[in-house]
Formats: sequence, structure tokens, C-alpha cells
Amino acid sequence: MRACLSSYLLPFLAPVIPRLCITVFTFAQPFLVDTTVTFVSQESPDTNYGRGLIGAWALAYLGLAVSNSIFMYHSLRFATRARGGLVGLIYRHAVHHREVDAGEITAVALMGTDVERIFGSMTVFHIVWGSLLDIAVASWLLGLQLSLACLAPILLSLVFIAAIPKVSAASNTAQKLWIEKIQQRLRATTTMLGEMKAVKMLGLTRVMESLIQGLRTDEINTSKGFRKLLVATLLLSLTPTSLAPIVTFAVYVVISIFWKSETLLPAQAFTSIALISLLTTPLLLFIQLLPVIVQSFACFGRIQEFCNYGGDARANLDERDDSQDQSEQDATDIELAGPGMQNRMSQKLDNVVASFRGESLGWKRDQPVLHNIDVGIRRGAVTVIVGSHITSISEQPKEVRHTDKRRKNGEKAVYKYYLENAGWNVVFLYVGGVVMWLFLAEFSTIWMKWWSESNAANPNQRVGYYLGIYAMFGVLGAVGASVAGWVAFLDVVSNTALNLHSDLLRTTLQATFRILSKVDSGELLNRFSEDMQLLDMDLPTAMVNASATAVTVVVKVAILAVFSQYLGITLPFLAIMLYFLQRFYLQTSRQVRLLGIEAKAPLYTHFSESVAGSATIRAFQWQSQYQNRNYDHIDTSQRPAYVQFCIQTWLAFVLNVMVTALAVILVSIVVTWHNKFSPGSVGVSLVMVIGFSEELARFIQTWTKMESSVGAVARIRRFVQETETEPTSGKRKVNKNWPRAGAVQFHRVVASYGVDTEAVLKGVSLSIDAGHHVAICGRSGSGKTSLILSLLQMVDVDEGKITVDGVDVSTLLQDELRSAVNVVSQDPFLVPGSIRFNINPSATGADDERITQALQRVGLWQAVQEQGGLDEALDDKAWSAGQKQLLCLARAMVKQSKLLILDEAMSSVDSHTESLMQNIVDTEFHGCTVLAVMHRLKHVDRYDRVALLGDGKLLEFGDPGSLIAGDTKFAELYKANGS
Repeated sequence: MRACLSSYLLPFLAPVIPRLCITVFTFAQPFLVDTTVTFVSQESPDTNYGRGLIGAWALAYLGLAVSNSIFMYHSLRFATRARGGLVGLIYRHAVHHREVDAGEITAVALMGTDVERIFGSMTVFHIVWGSLLDIAVASWLLGLQLSLACLAPILLSLVFIAAIPKVSAASNTAQKLWIEKIQQRLRATTTMLGEMKAVKMLGLTRVMESLIQGLRTDEINTSKGFRKLLVATLLLSLTPTSLAPIVTFAVYVVISIFWKSETLLPAQAFTSIALISLLTTPLLLFIQLLPVIVQSFACFGRIQEFCNYGGDARANLDERDDSQDQSEQDATDIELAGPGMQNRMSQKLDNVVASFRGESLGWKRDQPVLHNIDVGIRRGAVTVIVGSHITSISEQPKEVRHTDKRRKNGEKAVYKYYLENAGWNVVFLYVGGVVMWLFLAEFSTIWMKWWSESNAANPNQRVGYYLGIYAMFGVLGAVGASVAGWVAFLDVVSNTALNLHSDLLRTTLQATFRILSKVDSGELLNRFSEDMQLLDMDLPTAMVNASATAVTVVVKVAILAVFSQYLGITLPFLAIMLYFLQRFYLQTSRQVRLLGIEAKAPLYTHFSESVAGSATIRAFQWQSQYQNRNYDHIDTSQRPAYVQFCIQTWLAFVLNVMVTALAVILVSIVVTWHNKFSPGSVGVSLVMVIGFSEELARFIQTWTKMESSVGAVARIRRFVQETETEPTSGKRKVNKNWPRAGAVQFHRVVASYGVDTEAVLKGVSLSIDAGHHVAICGRSGSGKTSLILSLLQMVDVDEGKITVDGVDVSTLLQDELRSAVNVVSQDPFLVPGSIRFNINPSATGADDERITQALQRVGLWQAVQEQGGLDEALDDKAWSAGQKQLLCLARAMVKQSKLLILDEAMSSVDSHTESLMQNIVDTEFHGCTVLAVMHRLKHVDRYDRVALLGDGKLLEFGDPGSLIAGDTKFAELYKANGS
């Protein structure tokens, strides 16, 4: 933290002078209230003095408007620069650290959660120390008005301030626990989103939904500890506001009656109310915002811990061990296998091995874009790994030809959707608490008018009656605030966070494979990270603030209209101005806020892909290029947010100018027709104006922030409603123990990846007998994978049909179809969880003996025991790629289905592992129908049949031996493969 502040020292200090000016202009208001009420109390006041009062009010409010704007600008400018710097720092360490040196803290979580919390604390840092200054000045001025009674709010405040450290410390601990749960959920979600093809092929959508939703539930339950402390913080800040006037005036009444023989008059009463408000308001801010500052220390600590992880200790591969025989020949074509080999080799070959996973690329499936390419590479010191699909396209469109008008106009349906997920009973309880809290808080000012006027006529008569009712208003207001806070931060948040996440997760998992192929994984991750963050904290906080200020503004306007008489004429004009102002502001602000959310998607994508491919980046020493690219993403993501802050600063200035006009008009009316107003009415009106300026600005700002935060709800709702999901109408469940034999028939199948796309299968007819092992071969783009995907109903079958044991698969529920079939995908899919869960994710009833036998058969039982047993969490880094694929094969053995699909399952393993896997397929799946998509043809002769595809058509189908021996296209492919 010290390094962060010292790096931006001048921007950090820039808000100090404007903040001091705010204090000066703020505390000019109580003096003006006292002077104005005294002026009205006089029978023949000086007219020139009255004109001076009008100028003084104008100067105070204009000074406050300008100082506030400058202060907000510099505060947000510093926070924005600090956020950009921290994100860049985290990324720089992420691409320089080796995976084996990384701890439990992830770079994406630091960027998405910790940096945002630090940003929030930086925006309010100067408000915190400024609040302490305001508290001191207000206490001193209150002493001038109420003598020793000024000690009452100070002592009351000290009692609540004393509780802050314990609450803040507990909040810090609770927040760390909550963030850890967020990381667990995001880790599992990131894994799922990066392997959605495998998730669907394996029929694990319901399993992943249950797993991640369970993690979300655990996260929400853990967050309740932090939220309860948040409510406690709210009560600590609101209780002094409610009780301070009661205690202060009670002490003053005792002093005035039994010691000084004085009474509480209107000028003194309303000046004191203004000072008490100026004392308790900064106290409220201090209590609420100090935990934010303290919690940011933990976030800084987590970033520091991440940056302290071991650096990139390069291994010089040209240096030989002194003990090594110098005559020993260089080894080539080395194949590595065995427990933990990947982990050990990643430490030594971290700058050599290049890997690609979860790329977000767009392509036309099974349609080659390069033809007849001849490439020659001389055998030497460089190993080249060529994949079948390498496609690149710019993610930055040259021109955007359409706009989303829903950004301009808030959808009422979005609020309805949010409130329905919160629960109407909870919503009504919350509204009742807010109304009771704020109505009683404002009405107590009117009660003080009646009390002070009664004292002016009959000094210190019926003191107990007036003080008792006044105290009742304060206590009931605190109760209403407690109810509203508890319901908002516990019940509303828990219900909406769980239900909206469930909708988002379910829609993502039920989306068609065509849609998932088009959507960027970073955009989806942004919904599960950024949007969930808005739902969990920003939106409920904005909702409480917006609803509270809305009720406050309505009550203040009503009081001003009643007690200011002629001022009521200006209120309709004020309302019209506010209407057009908020209409103009909200249309712009809402769009900018949504742009800000969406602008973070490329940054999340770049972060997650860079972390996944950090070994490759280091191997080719691309760190500086990727850091520059990251800086561009940071700038792009920050532009909408910075514009949003500038818009908010402009709004605050305009509102303060409007309230300045309102105050000047009010004082002008009072000075001109002073004989038509009572001192109590003037006091009530001026106190309302002092609060009105701040509340009005806060209302539109908090309403705008709520509108902007509701953008997350709108995005989720729109995604849920507009995302194409797999159809379930007319589908039926899979019968138990299906498929019983595994016979598969393709009848003139024509399939494509969507409307207006070229067919990837063109009239394929194929009959596979039960129990036969069939190798599906062909060049890249021939339609091999598409054939498998059509069987699994992951592509559109436009013509023909596919049957398994005589059952048309198009009539079955897609997820149940895939769950009934055994699939081993090309990339091993393992999720955060125990080894037992990864071997038996569906919990189908397989006992430990069957799981153990499967692991022994694939040769991994000893490795599992070394890891800690079946119930130990699976450490992805401790297993090689071949071992992971063997785990997936063991999962297929435990599942026991009559139909096994191998989607290039052996294409990325070494020859030893390939032979082991083929032997297991031959023995353990004897009697099962096996469809194996193959690139390597080393073991093709062990299959019963070979299906050769080309350009989406079935070219040849027959016995592998006969096809190899004859003059066939498969024989050409076999020889070209080097088999």
C-alpha cells in the first residue's frame, strides 16, 4: 500500500485543499441559520442586512458546489490511476511467475475482486479523515450553543467509535473468508467455461450445475457473516444520528431548568439541530467508510502475497551436469510419463514447453481454410508441435453499426424480475422499515418547532411530554433502520444472489453448442464475476441508499411546501427541472455504465488466457508484448468508468447550483416578507434546505448508481431470455439401462452448425453392429468430430435420423442422452474437487472397490495413494496430460455404458500411454460398441471396422485389414500417417 501511495503522491494529495474548503463552507450554514432566524424574530430588521444574508447564502452554497466538484474530480482521478497501476502490476507478476510457484491466490480473482475493493476505498479515503475534522469543528460550535450539553453527542459518538475497531477487524476476517469462497466458485466456473464442449459431450451439465450452484450457496452463506457485520456497522452509524439529538436536548433541558434557568428557543434549537446533523453525518460516514479502508488492507496484503511468490528461475538447458558423461549422445524424441512428471518437468522446461488451452477463436467447423500446403522442417534442436486448428481474428470491430436502445430506457421488467427473485414479502418488509425510519426522522424536526414555540410562550412547560415524544421518534426510527438494513443485506441479497446465479448458470449449461462456440469465454466469465459482484454488494447498497434518499427527499419537499408558503410556487418548476435533468443524465449514465461492464470482458479474457498460457509467454519471452497489450485493455476498460465519474461530478455540481438557487429564493422570500413567517417555520425550512441539497444530490447519484448496477440484472435477464437453449419440448427421458446393446445407425444424415451454414455431414449412412469397435478416420475437416457431435445432438441434424438400439436420439432429452453414453474427450476434463468426485461425478452408486479397480487398471492407484487417497482434492498441477487422460478413461470404466465414444482421446498422449489406453479399450470395453475418432492410425488394425470420411461424406467403410491391403483412399491415408 505504501508503494501504491508513494507512486501517485501528488494525485493522492490533490483532494486535500478542496476537502478543507468543503468544511469551511459547510460550517458557515449553522451561522447563517442562526442569523436568519434571529433576523426574522426582530420587529424591524435592517433591510441592507437582509440583502447581505441573501448574498452570504449564495456565496456559501456556490462555494460548496465548486469545492465538492473539484474534490470529487481529484479523488476519482487518483483512484482510477491507482486501479490501473494495480491491475498492471498483478498481470506483470502473473506472466512472470511459473505455475508451480503460484499459490492459492489467482490473478483473475485479485483483479476482479481485490482491486475493485481497493478502488472503492481510495475514492473515500479523503472523506474519512475529513469526517474526523468535521466532527471536531461541529462539537466545538455545538458547545457554543448548548454549553456542556455538547458533550452528550460527543460521548455518545465515542461509545460507538470504540466499537469500530472490533467490528472492522471482524469484518476483515469475514471478508477474507468470503473472498476465498468467491475464488473457489470462480475457479470451478473458469474450468467449466473453458471446456464447455467436454462438459456437454460427457453429459455433465447437471453435475456442473449442482457443483457450481453448491459453491455459490456456500459462498452466500459465508458472506452472511460479513453482511451481519455490515448491518452492525450500519446500526453503529445510524444510532448516533437518531439518539444524539435526544440525548443532547435532554441534557440541555436538565441544565437549563436546574442550573441556568434558561429555555430552548427557536433560533438556538434549529441552529443546534443543524450542528448536531453536521456532527452525526460525518460520524455516520466515518463509521461506514472506515471498515472499507480497513478491508482494503487485506486486499493489499493479498496482492503483496501474490507478488512475493517465487519468480521465474530460468533453467539453462545448454549447461550439462558436471557428473554427466560428456560422451553421452543427445537424446531426441523423449517421451515422459509417470506420477508427477508434468510437475517436475514444468519446473525444468518451463521456458520450453508451449501449450494452448481454452482459446477463444472463431472458425467454421470441419471446413479447411488452407489446402495443399507443403511444409518442410529440418530435424534439429527445435521441436514443432502442429495442431489441426489455428485461427486468429481481431476482436476489435472496425465499425459498430447498431446500438442497443434498451440501454437508454430502463426496463420496468428488469426491476420486476429482480424483486420477484428477492421475494415480495421481503420487499414489503423492507419498504415498511425504510418509511418508518425516515418519516419519523424528518417529522422530529416539526416536533422541535412545536416544542421551541411552546417554550417561547410558556418557558419549560410540559418538557417531559415534548421530550418523551421526541425520544420515541428517534428510537422507532432506529428500529425501522435496523429492520430495513437486516432485510436488505441478508434476505434480499441472499435470495437474488442465489436465484439470479442459478438462472445464469442454468442458461449457460443449457445453451446450444453453436451459441457457446460463438460466445467469448471471457464475456461469460465476466457475467459470473463482475455481474455477481454487482449483485452481491453494489446493487443492494445502491438500493438502500436510493430508496432511503428518495423517501427523505419526498418528506423534505412536503415539509418545505407546508412551512415555506411562497416557496411552494417554485417547487413545480424545480420538479420539472429535476425530471429533465435525471432523464438526460440517466440515459447517458446507464449506457456508459453498461459499456464499462462490457469493456472489462476483453481484459478478463486476456487475463485468463495469459495465465493459462503463461509458460508459453515466458518460453518465447513475450512478456513485454503481452504487458503492452494488457495496458491497452486496461485503458479501454477504464475509459467508460472514468467518463462515468466525470458525469457524476457534473451532476453533483448542477444539483448544488439548483439547490443554491432554491436556498437563495427561500432566504429572499423570508427577508422580503419577514413579518409573514414565524421563527419556527423559518428554522424548519432552513434545516430542510440544508439537508435537501445533500439529499437531492445523493438521491439522483444513488438512483443512478442503482440504475447502473441494475444493468447487471438486465444483462443476466437478457442473456437468460435471448440465449438459444437446447429444446426440451417433445423430448422424453432415457429408459433405464439404455443402451442395452449399443447398435448405432446413421440414416442419410445431413447436419450443420446452424441456419444458413454449409452442411458438415452430407447424407451419411452408417450401420454399426452392437459390440463392434469402429475407428472413424479422415483428414482435418472431413467431418469426424461432426459425426460424433450429431450422435450426441450437439449439431443440427437437418435431414435423416440417428438411432441407438432402435431409439431415435432426436426424441431424447439431450443431457440424459449424453449421460447414458460413455465419452472420453480429446482434452481431459477434470474439475476442482476430490479424486473420487472426478472418477464418479454423477455418484451413480459405484463403490470404492470398483473405483479402486479402475484406477489400478489404468496404473494410477499408487499415484492416487501418494496424493492422499480418493477423498483428497485433485491437484491439477501434479498430474501429467497422459495421467489426466487415464483418469478420464477410469471414469468411463466406472460408468459402464454399452456405448463408448473416444473423441481423439489418444491424440495428445505419448506412445506408451496410447498403447495402455488401447489395451484397456480392447479388454475392459469388450462387448461394448466403441466409436473412436482417430488421427494416429498405429492401432487401427485392432478395430473391427474403419469408417473413412471426407468432405462430410462417408467414403469407405470396412475391415481395416482389407482396406489397408487394397487400393483404397484409407490405404493412402494409412501410409501417409506413417503407420
